[in-house]
Amino acid sequence: IHDFGCFSMGIFLVEGDKYLLDKFNKELYTIPRPLLFENRSKLNPNRQDGYRLSFHGEKLFNDLVKNGCIPNKSVILEKPKHVPAKLVKYFILGFFDGDGGANLSSRAITFTSTKEFCLWIGEFFRDKKIISNFSVRPCYNGHTYTLYIYNKKIFNSIYSFFYSDRPFCMTRKRNNLAELAGIVK
Repeated sequence: IHDFGCFSMGIFLVEGDKYLLDKFNKELYTIPRPLLFENRSKLNPNRQDGYRLSFHGEKLFNDLVKNGCIPNKSVILEKPKHVPAKLVKYFILGFFDGDGGANLSSRAITFTSTKEFCLWIGEFFRDKKIISNFSVRPCYNGHTYTLYIYNKKIFNSIYSFFYSDRPFCMTRKRNNLAELAGIVK
């Protein structure tokens, strides 16, 4: 969620995930609001185009913040303090859906956030004996870091860990991880 000032926030999703914004928009508003197309790749070829749903109003803004939504979370995120241990898996899966990915070209699973948060995710997987090593490197923007996990056997373990109980997730991300792990879906 991004803060635009004036008690306004928005959710941005890449073009392939527009259906999720459409669904959320219909649940939230009697008359769905128009989605704003953002041509991000025109300014930076490393960025993806997509759609934004904006929210306006002081009460809505304050309610979202009061319930844990924070603007530009990727550059200030810390290890969660109030997530019960049995729900950490779903917290990380939700983060994977937002700021992670299965990169088919570099053959890596990635998570992008603060250095502290990336290290926490890597150590979580290592403590669960899912991975033995990982790397965290700074991003080109100078503000965030990316956790990289390489190894096809590990991909399969992470896929099973995330999706064994069929949680709600972004289909595109699940399918990319399945392809990376060599799982036919």
